[in-house]
Amino acid sequence: LLLNRLECSEMSGSEDGSLASYNDLLVEQYLEEIQQQDEGGGGGAPDRRHPPTASKKKSSKRSPYEKPVVQRSRAATAGKRRGRVTMPDFIEKALESDSDSWSDEEPTTQVQLVSPRAHKSKSPRGKERNRSGHSSERKTDQSASPRPRSKRAHNYMKVPQMFKIRVYRNGDRETSATIVAGNLNELLNGATDRLRLGSAARKLFVKGGRQVKTFDEVVQLEPNDSDSPYPQLYVSCGEPYRNPFRTINSDVALKRSATWNMTGVQLEDDEKRGKTKVHITQRLREMSATTKRRVLVLRNGLGHSSCEVLTPPDDFIEFLDLSSRALDLGAAASKAFTVRGKLVTSLDDAPVVDKLVYPASGSGQVLGPLWISRGDGFSGIGARDYLTHAIKGVREKLSSLKYTQAQIELAMDSTKAKDVTMKELLSLGEDELYEKSTEVEDEIESTKAVLKKLKSNLDHIQPIINEEASKGSLHRMSHIAPLTEGSRLHSKEGLRVVVHENGQEAGGVQVLFNMKEAMRGYTGPDQLMKRFLDHCIASRGELRKPRQTPFALKARKLFDESGQEVTDVQKIENDQNLWISFGEPFIPFTVPCVQLNLDRAHCARVVSAQGSRQLVYKTPLVQKDLPAGRDQAKNYVGYEGWTVEGYKEKELRPAENAFHGHEVTTHSNNQIAPTASFLQCKDEAQFVLYGQVSVSAKKPIGHCDVWPQKAQLWVIRQDGHICSKAFPQLCLGLSEQKAKSPYESSDDAVLVEVQKLSPGRSSQTWIFTNDGFIKSGTDANLVLTAVEEREGSEEESIASGLIACPKLPRKSPNADMQRFGLKQEGFSTMGEWKKCSGVANPDWNKRALSWPVDENGDLNEEYKWPMVGILVARAPPFSAPKTPKAVVPLRLNVLANGLGDKSRSVAVMAPDISQVRCPSPNCCDVRVTCD
Repeated sequence: LLLNRLECSEMSGSEDGSLASYNDLLVEQYLEEIQQQDEGGGGGAPDRRHPPTASKKKSSKRSPYEKPVVQRSRAATAGKRRGRVTMPDFIEKALESDSDSWSDEEPTTQVQLVSPRAHKSKSPRGKERNRSGHSSERKTDQSASPRPRSKRAHNYMKVPQMFKIRVYRNGDRETSATIVAGNLNELLNGATDRLRLGSAARKLFVKGGRQVKTFDEVVQLEPNDSDSPYPQLYVSCGEPYRNPFRTINSDVALKRSATWNMTGVQLEDDEKRGKTKVHITQRLREMSATTKRRVLVLRNGLGHSSCEVLTPPDDFIEFLDLSSRALDLGAAASKAFTVRGKLVTSLDDAPVVDKLVYPASGSGQVLGPLWISRGDGFSGIGARDYLTHAIKGVREKLSSLKYTQAQIELAMDSTKAKDVTMKELLSLGEDELYEKSTEVEDEIESTKAVLKKLKSNLDHIQPIINEEASKGSLHRMSHIAPLTEGSRLHSKEGLRVVVHENGQEAGGVQVLFNMKEAMRGYTGPDQLMKRFLDHCIASRGELRKPRQTPFALKARKLFDESGQEVTDVQKIENDQNLWISFGEPFIPFTVPCVQLNLDRAHCARVVSAQGSRQLVYKTPLVQKDLPAGRDQAKNYVGYEGWTVEGYKEKELRPAENAFHGHEVTTHSNNQIAPTASFLQCKDEAQFVLYGQVSVSAKKPIGHCDVWPQKAQLWVIRQDGHICSKAFPQLCLGLSEQKAKSPYESSDDAVLVEVQKLSPGRSSQTWIFTNDGFIKSGTDANLVLTAVEEREGSEEESIASGLIACPKLPRKSPNADMQRFGLKQEGFSTMGEWKKCSGVANPDWNKRALSWPVDENGDLNEEYKWPMVGILVARAPPFSAPKTPKAVVPLRLNVLANGLGDKSRSVAVMAPDISQVRCPSPNCCDVRVTCD
């Protein structure tokens, strides 16, 4: 600002052409600031346009709280004033020479001067000044006497007026400071530093929230607190006013609304706070409570054997320790539950036992009952037993009170006094009987209230009891967190399997495999399988060793029960049966054969609003309920379709009877097509059988699991029919229903079922080929195929039985399911298998299998017709397998390299290396000669 004025004065100059100096500008600025502060009271911005004059003197009311100022000399206070600049000597001389322009009023603020710069300028007033720097002469007469100096002190020598204000943080009465300030800026800056605000102070408020915007308003404030003689303000960093007394007012209102009762302070219900609990002050608790409290405790899960524990009221940990010793838990107790299953963490939250339930001796209340646990969850069974016993006792007490009330009523009636059995009532007067009756009525009401409370608690824990019954021990152990996968205690689950020798069903050995140890250095499933096979050989125990050859001691393959090779150890399940192989293919340990299964058939009439329909369904046949002679074919009559005579149908009305609806739903899952074949007993019309065909393991004739006894025997007739030996009325026939096949040609598969024998029907005739297959007489492209049962999901599960599908490829793993053989057993067919012709495979002779046709496909007339036997699946092929030429083992005499003495040779039997594949043609170029 001074530089701007200096430039203006140089450009314009004064009226007489003289220039103002830099010192004149400083003096003028100082006078203008003092004048503006006198006019504005120290709160506004200084007005530098007009110099201070006596006519603009403004009277200001002095505050009674103004801090008294001690007048000190300039020299004594100049060094102590912080941030002030000492006034130059030439300004003092100029002010002394122009003392008439000063005002008599004392300044109220401090003024800070800026140090002058060395700069040449012209006089702003147009007055000429000599080169010496002294002021020019005035226009007054030189002969006039000099103006007398004023005796008053100059304004720049007077200390500004200061005020003390008490400031607080916004919304806080704890943090405060006393600030001495002369204007608003000093007050805000001092509040920022003294109160340690996060940012600069920007707003001032008085109590109540009114904002103070000028320093005059601050000066006019009066103290509003008897503790402080200074005005009080609340300082904010720009945020709105927050009432510091808000929480205090709410607490005062809460105390005014509180009421006292026998147990402590009761607060009013508040929607925000909710229903309040009874709070007892610490002083009242110390005055009313005894040194120790009596608590009734029980073991978690039990409703009897309760104990009373005397424990300090404030030490819950000691209470748990005392309860653990009293109940003999065997471990430290950690949790306590109420009768409703609520967790208790302090004895103040424990309920009080009703005296009707637990009539304790002595004075004082008994807390409880509490169920103590070692960390497990609450068990509602113990609380249920406790409540059941308590309800029984309270009911007996209520019955006794009602009897007493009835006796009092009789005693009050003089005409019925002779019926009183309680003789002590006869000695009481009328007033005493009335008082006694009132007391008994009160006891009855209180007893009913206790009984209602006990029943309510019992209903409350019923869901907990149901949940505990469904989860079992997991309900009480739910507090135990499961081990995470990355836990130090967590390890990969081991494997427990039963290993059998290939081709043997019995003699399995249990093998335990440590998956965690085996997974160390895991590189792939092949390495893991190798380790598993080695462990099985090391743990095989009583497994019979294979032929002792150097190339057969190492296990190479693993098969499951269905004959599928297992290639991944991680897919093996616990307790699974496995068959170990030393390189040979899977040898079935069971012989699958075709079997007739019979179920009992029923028929019901389902009546609904839309009409009636016939429902034919099956149920399992219970053999023990079968009377004698029911397994003989002569006692049955065959029917094709449900046309049985004399059968009484059951009527079901699902819309009227819920039980009938359940029956319809259950029987619909086992529904049978009405066009199927049935057998009806001649002696009992309600006994009807339904036949099905399945593929099961071969069992001896007369085995208890097979009914009838000849269910696995079949009769092969010369006309191509395959009939059942047990019931010749039934035979195998091709149905019109599509079947689900697990093999490659599943789209063209047709179901094979048990039908009533009808000679001349092409769907019941079968053609036996000279390569071990059975073709359908209807379609020569369809071959009889056995299907074994497979368990799995609903879509993957397959029931065992017979289907007719196209011929599978020769190299298919399921090609043997289409090859059949006839196993003839019994004295009547002894030696019939020797008549089999056209089969080059010696395995047929080993297994004593027969086939009805010769090598030309014609019927073999050498057999006894009709042929009777077991229809076996997975028969070996007709052609003999290609085997390498047998090599006679050699006996060698071996010498150490460099020795020529044959007497020191060692005899060694050379192994069979005919099947060893050499990596190069020259690696085994060894010439061996016999001794």
